[in-house]
Amino acid sequence: MREAIADGAPCAVVTGDSPAELAALLRRCLATAPVEHAAHVVAETACPRAFLESLLAQFGFEPISADEQELLSLLRIFLQHEGRHGRRSLLAIEEANRFGPRVWQLLQELLSMRPAPLTLLLSGDRRLLQVLESPAMQRVAALTRRRWRLGHGSLAPPAHCLQLSRNGEILGRVPLRQRRLLIGRQRQNDLPLPSHYVSRHHALLSERQDGYLLVDLNSTNGTYVNGAPVRERRLVPGDLIAIGDYRLRLLEAAPAAGPPAGWVPEGTRRVFAGGRPPPSRPRLRPVG
Repeated sequence: MREAIADGAPCAVVTGDSPAELAALLRRCLATAPVEHAAHVVAETACPRAFLESLLAQFGFEPISADEQELLSLLRIFLQHEGRHGRRSLLAIEEANRFGPRVWQLLQELLSMRPAPLTLLLSGDRRLLQVLESPAMQRVAALTRRRWRLGHGSLAPPAHCLQLSRNGEILGRVPLRQRRLLIGRQRQNDLPLPSHYVSRHHALLSERQDGYLLVDLNSTNGTYVNGAPVRERRLVPGDLIAIGDYRLRLLEAAPAAGPPAGWVPEGTRRVFAGGRPPPSRPRLRPVG
């Protein structure tokens, strides 16, 4: 979802059966979204005028006495001004399936602005998809680039994560929240690894009933697990994956964000504390 916002998608939709989990997901997205301005609206409480007043207030405007059309004009001027200076805005809406026709009309007017300065993130139950399929919603539906379905309990903490490092420096941890993780150089991958030594679509990590399966996607420099080249390999916690000049260690998820067990820092290098050196680095060549 963060990637859709970063890419400037005009509209994205997430549906689910748990309003509480959808609301938690939107709050998390608002807290981390790479935008300059963000607003959050619960559709159930938003008549057209209250909807516009809420947006302006969250974008920093003082309350003013104006009719609906004046409020809309002020909001359009603000969004266009920010967009011309490269500053995007995010509007996240809970229970969007409860909106009335006039608010949907206002949203379509905002989405029609060029250049597009606004990303619209809609959440709701399955009725939201029925609303978007109606003839009156053709513009919103046409601008919807991403759709997700949030299963019940999807926000439970993931059981495993990948600890990512490069050239001996630990970069962070990637929670494994989805069943398939496409890894590669391009930004469109689930886990993009920008490097000339990584293929555009390098490897695929899939969750199975008995663990995780890693498959090399005919990459130029190959995929390694614990120092050995693999085409396909079932992983267990502790396995170290080498993709180009990146290292990814499969770990059981834990609150701590420090280095994995067995690794201790020594300057800018990482030395294995168990007496064995890390797997040797494969010889790499740049990928075209």
